[in-house]
Amino acid sequence: MMTILNRSLLTFCLIVLSSQASFSNVDSVSVRIIEVANDSIGPWTFNIQEIDSIDNTGMISVKSKRKWDGTTWINDRKESFYFDTSGNLAEHVKYIWDGSTFIPQIKREVIYNSSGKLFSEISYQFNAGNWQASTKQEHIYTQQSNDSIVTSYTQISGNWIATDQQVFEYTINFMPKSEIRQSWNGAQWETVSKSAYSYNTAGLIKTTDSVFYYLSPNYLLSRVVNYFYTSSGKLSQKINRDFISYQYSDQDTDYIETEIDYEYTMVYTYNPFDLLSELHGSQTQGSSQAWAFENHYFQYNDHNLISSSFSHTGTNVTENFERQSSYYYNLLNANFSVSGSSCTGCPDGSVHASVNGGVAGYQVKITPDAGIISGTNIDYLPAGIYVVCVFDAIGNELCREINIAEFTTGINNIESNDTKISAKFINENSSLKIETNSLSPFAFKLFDQTGRLILQQNISSPTTIIPFKSCSSALYIFNATNSSINTRGNIISIR
Repeated sequence: MMTILNRSLLTFCLIVLSSQASFSNVDSVSVRIIEVANDSIGPWTFNIQEIDSIDNTGMISVKSKRKWDGTTWINDRKESFYFDTSGNLAEHVKYIWDGSTFIPQIKREVIYNSSGKLFSEISYQFNAGNWQASTKQEHIYTQQSNDSIVTSYTQISGNWIATDQQVFEYTINFMPKSEIRQSWNGAQWETVSKSAYSYNTAGLIKTTDSVFYYLSPNYLLSRVVNYFYTSSGKLSQKINRDFISYQYSDQDTDYIETEIDYEYTMVYTYNPFDLLSELHGSQTQGSSQAWAFENHYFQYNDHNLISSSFSHTGTNVTENFERQSSYYYNLLNANFSVSGSSCTGCPDGSVHASVNGGVAGYQVKITPDAGIISGTNIDYLPAGIYVVCVFDAIGNELCREINIAEFTTGINNIESNDTKISAKFINENSSLKIETNSLSPFAFKLFDQTGRLILQQNISSPTTIIPFKSCSSALYIFNATNSSINTRGNIISIR
């Protein structure tokens, strides 16, 4: 079901599509290499390479880690992040390297309400080639304040079963005031514990965290954390205390006694640039025979990033020394320009990548294989969706999903193999409504008219509404795929 257009707007949109003006957006990769020595004087050895891929909005789209095997860097794991058009995290996927490819492990989908507040989070486990929902959290907010209730569920035999609930109360400054944790016993909620938070007179800097366990009819103190600050507002000291509380009755009178079981103090020191330079922690009370301690020292480069650290940790029985050294490389940047095909069936689309930073010696790859590659340019591409990756000389890569759109003369829904999928903007373009009769979940991707991916979400319900802030009078291209569907449609947003 598509929005009815007036003649002038339809003409405008067709002109935009047929011209397929190229676009430019910058991605970059930030690389950090960490060396480690596991004693105070031992040799340095490579340990981890951390890689952050940053999209053109400045958001991290991929975080990956490699391990050093003594000869080369080996892939270890990665995380992918997808954001909606408001910049909110919509999907988070974790992968692990199996020796030849990254295998998905865990996925978290995030949905927001019309006010932009978190509405639900669903976690999935990847099993036998399919995502299986495992846990869910739903958020309910009061109308008058920021107070909320978060309910956790687990999926059993296809049904969501409530397990836990957190009830949050906030101050007038929207700072957390208390949190009550409850457990579902099959018939009602039972209180488990309570956390309380205190602030300074301005109500903005936290001074105390307190945790109580519930033993009917009383809350028994379990832990207190006190915070102290420098004159510039930096944390200077943190004291953690664990308590043992006793509840008993004597001649119809209830008594509660509390004593400190364990105390640990942490002291923070800063350099002239207000960056943490030293952290010292020590156990100051407790019944344990092995008293714990820790000492950490930090140095920074001229960009105020940690360049080295030294740690001395342990107990009065055993101790450990560790040094870390970090190297940061210049950002690898790629500027992608995309042009669509000029007519139906014409293989004349293109992707041109301008690359700098990283380590020179750049290469480009396109999946599925298509077109002709010359340097970092790919020409003679037919319409379709591709993944284009740019590599530098040390193997850092930058990948972007690209849509090569072809000239079109209409606005359409998808009908394929008796499967119908429609998408339209509703609520004054603040939401995207997707309707389908598909019995199988499918991946829904939305591109702007230049081919840039701007939204991605799995669809498993007949009707799905996604919060979305579209541009005025803009044309979008959507793609729906699963094992039996691979089709596209167009949407026009009008105001």
